[in-house]
Amino acid sequence: KHLLWQGPFISLSRKFLKEEGLLTLVHENVITPQTAKIFTNLPAIWKHQELSIKNIHNNVNSLIATGTGSGKTEAFLIPIIDYCFKTKHKPGTKAIILYPMNALANDQAKRLRQILKGTGITFGKYTGETQETVNTDEREVQEEMLSRTEMQENPPNILITNYSMLEYLLIRNEDQQIFKHNELKFLVLDEIHSYTGAKGAEIGCLVR
Repeated sequence: KHLLWQGPFISLSRKFLKEEGLLTLVHENVITPQTAKIFTNLPAIWKHQELSIKNIHNNVNSLIATGTGSGKTEAFLIPIIDYCFKTKHKPGTKAIILYPMNALANDQAKRLRQILKGTGITFGKYTGETQETVNTDEREVQEEMLSRTEMQENPPNILITNYSMLEYLLIRNEDQQIFKHNELKFLVLDEIHSYTGAKGAEIGCLVR
């Protein structure tokens, strides 16, 4: 009689460990005050976020695996944006963030519009939906690059794309211009658990 269903189960989740906040990382010279100012909505950060930020700051390859809604995105965005602040004098793409679906890439672009407005740190979303040229009047924030031509001519500091498009960017002559400054430092695979089987093997080859 218990073959198809069983009684209810109760699962208790422990709270994440909190740290003092981003100002502590400023005092430790891990991030700049400009970066902390952007994330004023984080009066305190979780312990796993602090460890991730410090590891990435120290050039340690990191895998962030934690619960839903526990700030995984901030854990890699904060050190990336901080590095972009520190190297604003150097043009070029410094971070690539890969998403398995365009919907997730669109969400990240929307988030960066809010975070990077007025910072001078540029970003762009390059997917199959990205047009060759776009009327600049459609630009909501000056930091966002909207068209393929614009990103080829003036590569954004942070590039959002998917693994299929990244393969094209590496082999098409016109798109290789995005990497002409040779400033790439970060490669982020968000939702990495979705890259399994043949797709995971493809991603491995692409990264190498």
